[in-house]
Amino acid sequence: MRLSSLLLLSLALIIQYIKSNELRDSNNAADDPKSYDPSKIELVEENLEKSVLDDYQYRVIKLPNGVEVALASDPNALISSVTAAVRVGNKNDPKDFPGMAHLCEHLLFMGTKKYPKENEHVAYAMERGGNFNAFTALGRTVYMSEIHPKYQYQQLDRLAQFFIEPLFREEIIELETHSINSEFEMYFTQTLKARFQLFNHALSHTGKFPVFTTGNRQTLFSEPRARNASTKQALQDFFNKHYVSRNIKVAVCGNESLDVLQEWVATTFGRIPDRGPTDIQDTDPFADMPSYHFTYYNPFVSNLLTLAFMVPSMGVHYKSTPMHYLDYVFSYLGSDAPLYRLAIRDLASDIDIIVVPYSDNYDIVLVSFDLLDYGRAMPVEVIIEFFRCLQFFKEYGVNKDVFEDIMNAQRGQFKYSPKKSPPGVTEALALNLLHENLPRKHLLNKQIIKEYDEDEFNELFSALQPDKFVSFINLPGKTYNLTEPYYNVTYQRALHKETLIELLKRVKAPTKVQFPPKNIYITINSPITMEKLNSVS
Repeated sequence: MRLSSLLLLSLALIIQYIKSNELRDSNNAADDPKSYDPSKIELVEENLEKSVLDDYQYRVIKLPNGVEVALASDPNALISSVTAAVRVGNKNDPKDFPGMAHLCEHLLFMGTKKYPKENEHVAYAMERGGNFNAFTALGRTVYMSEIHPKYQYQQLDRLAQFFIEPLFREEIIELETHSINSEFEMYFTQTLKARFQLFNHALSHTGKFPVFTTGNRQTLFSEPRARNASTKQALQDFFNKHYVSRNIKVAVCGNESLDVLQEWVATTFGRIPDRGPTDIQDTDPFADMPSYHFTYYNPFVSNLLTLAFMVPSMGVHYKSTPMHYLDYVFSYLGSDAPLYRLAIRDLASDIDIIVVPYSDNYDIVLVSFDLLDYGRAMPVEVIIEFFRCLQFFKEYGVNKDVFEDIMNAQRGQFKYSPKKSPPGVTEALALNLLHENLPRKHLLNKQIIKEYDEDEFNELFSALQPDKFVSFINLPGKTYNLTEPYYNVTYQRALHKETLIELLKRVKAPTKVQFPPKNIYITINSPITMEKLNSVS
């Protein structure tokens, strides 16, 4: 027994030694042991509000170079994940290079000084049980990667090098414009993409929206070459201007302790050069814009009328998230509700409200109506009815029962929501870090109503004004004088008549608009515990 015990102990020590060597080889943060000084790292937040089923440990820190990082630790995690969100997107494209933000996203995967092979980060992750993804939106570009925890440090180092010294090689740039062109051709038949492209292109003359979000070979290679412009130089200039440390937010999740994860991000992302404070001019693009009305024809889109507004983002309105309330009361299907009032007059059969992030401080709200016969003939009546209902909700004030129903339902759903996967939690954390006004304890529940805040509702109603919206309507059978050149959608731009704007400013609210009834099935007085759940089973 004694000999066998010694043999088992020896075997265990050998296995532990082998594993520790493997981990040192793969997760080796000791490139420069003196480079890590925990006293230089600012602790931002440790107590994030989270679900009762969420057993991650969290910490939010700021590195000396200004990169803000959210850490999540779970000793039982079977996969590690990292997301880097950069405060730059399609709306930052140079005027002469539509699609530049998208091209930059592609090129960062195509080699860095430390890891010069093309797609090395992708190959490294895929060969070790991982994955990767990235996307470019109006105001953000996001890079996501997951991998076996054994290789997490190397994963972090490879991704950090994207923002330290990428190689923008001429021949690779040309090849990637083919890839982007293929992506554009894939989107060509997607009606939602075509609608959003028309929205951006039609407003691009204001300088606040991109000409062409995706880009293609023509805009990124052929046309620049024809005018003797260097795509490589434009790409380098774009990167140097926008990919600065203080525009980068990172979230990391793994099975190491928070202290170890902190050291790893400090010795990887902490090496991104600090070029000083960034000048963020985040203003309302609709503030000085005329109230445009666009008529277009797309045979693959139903007869939609869409009203677009610019409102404070949920990162600003994080207390009451008033757009949730407005969406709820407008989408109610009962008698005398807004949709009933539209349908009974043969104006519209459906209302759909979509919120699209524009920047840290602003969201685009798209209110779309599926028009019926009279609505197609008289779309102005749909607009008037919408503003009449909006005026009712403004004058009535917030319905206490409806607000509390939404708040309690959201709180209950969040409180008992399942624990997110590592990729899910890092994506949510990194994206929410971009909102500088959001208290870091709310990184996981940004969209959940926390309390009633009258100022947030007043600010929302102030943004939904008759002289602060643009409209789009799809109408067949007419000839239009303008063409969106990439999806070939014909359209016409005009201004809403001053008489209509003045009418909408003086519009009278209906005597009654029906609110949703109180939901008797929502309760906050019967907390669920794991003991109760287990006793049922």
